[in-house]
Amino acid sequence: MHFQGDATHAYIWGTYADRNGLLGIYRQIRSDYGDQPPQTMGLDYSPLRLTIVTIWAQWVNRHFDANDQWDPNTSYEFHRPLLLLNAACEATAAVGVVLVLRLMRRIVIPNSDRAPGFLNWLREYLPLAVAALLVWFNPALILNDCWPQWDAWILPCFIFALYCSMRGWWFSAGAILALGAMLKGQILFVAPVFFLWPLFSMRWLPLARLAAGFAVAITVIAIPWTLTHTGDVVLACVGAMFSAALLIFRKGWRRPVFQLLAAVAFVVPVWLTPLILTGDLSWFVLPFEYGPVKHTELSTVGTSNLGALLHEEWGWEGDSPVDLPLPLGHDLQTDLRTALVALYAICLVACGIAAAVQWRRRDWRFLLAIYVPWVLFFALMPYLNNRYLLWASAFFPLLIPLGVGMTLLGGLICLCCCAMLVEIMCRFNSDSDPTLQSLSHGMYPGLAYLVLMIAAIFLYNAAIFRQSKRPA
Repeated sequence: MHFQGDATHAYIWGTYADRNGLLGIYRQIRSDYGDQPPQTMGLDYSPLRLTIVTIWAQWVNRHFDANDQWDPNTSYEFHRPLLLLNAACEATAAVGVVLVLRLMRRIVIPNSDRAPGFLNWLREYLPLAVAALLVWFNPALILNDCWPQWDAWILPCFIFALYCSMRGWWFSAGAILALGAMLKGQILFVAPVFFLWPLFSMRWLPLARLAAGFAVAITVIAIPWTLTHTGDVVLACVGAMFSAALLIFRKGWRRPVFQLLAAVAFVVPVWLTPLILTGDLSWFVLPFEYGPVKHTELSTVGTSNLGALLHEEWGWEGDSPVDLPLPLGHDLQTDLRTALVALYAICLVACGIAAAVQWRRRDWRFLLAIYVPWVLFFALMPYLNNRYLLWASAFFPLLIPLGVGMTLLGGLICLCCCAMLVEIMCRFNSDSDPTLQSLSHGMYPGLAYLVLMIAAIFLYNAAIFRQSKRPA
């Protein structure tokens, strides 16, 4: 049982890009249809994702016919490269979770690796083994491969950005976040917590290095799509040479100010080309501006979150007017979409503050403060797909050091994600089991109450500013 739409669209777009030119496809669509193309031509794939599906489609077209995609005898081999990439990303994420938990233990309990004895060894490594297994055998990730989809591609980017930032490798953390954004833009909705953490810690140099790494990596990846003529390339090369000179002059690579100036000197000329020369930002406009708003419904079918509850139970729409009360008898008039986005933004700021405080206190709740934006993102944001709870489901093993209660709540998030994935696969497969259909359909949209309750519990516990008594 599969949901065929996503993989079919990937094959179509990959083939289209292969035949019409990978580097010019965004520009061509935007030239033909403008910034708001019809959904049939609304390419919302970020550049690296489009590159991967183009390479895959090129390989498929050499070995298969388009009719083989959903033939039971050939479907697995047809999608095998994507599934292997999914598996590699899931395995890498499992390794990343182990590294993060191991590092956090050494931060919370500095001398834990020096204590002798088998019990201490077991106390340290058993949770790591359990966490790795919970990621690798995560039922939501397994269902994601059955779907099939590629949401697993950004799992390593998030967890290794967290690991690098915990180690103080802020430039690398920013670059890894940028890599994730160019694979799946949804990571940008939780990436701000990485910036809010040093911001509220008043650690300005790490914040600047994180931003520099993000900007440089985005720019490097986007160069093939941005620079369209010789003049653009010349201006970018001048910026690159000036950047290299700053790093070389008096060993500037060792000096933070020179490092940041070099990053600015490299990034700014490339982003100036669309303004003063012939550079193109279609690769940015279609995936990152058009993509989030191309669906007009408040939530897609099967997405059990706050938007679905408001729509299904009370008939609200994204443009429904909302009056927010203000002090002194005033009110603020806005629409529901803006109100939901603002609510998520407030919660994200709270997570950033919690991360800064818990990190300074060397508390395990730091991991919860970094993790909970994935749950809040799904629970509160409008216009989401039901698959987007997958990332919260994959990373719930980060909660193991916080105790059985938090871990079980994370497990419930994982089961909620599985229920939503199954519901959609049943909805679009008429030959699916009737009992499974009835059970999964009956959970929509009421499952949102459970997701919202767990999100609130997570946010409250992340913001408890007292030292945890339980050493993991």
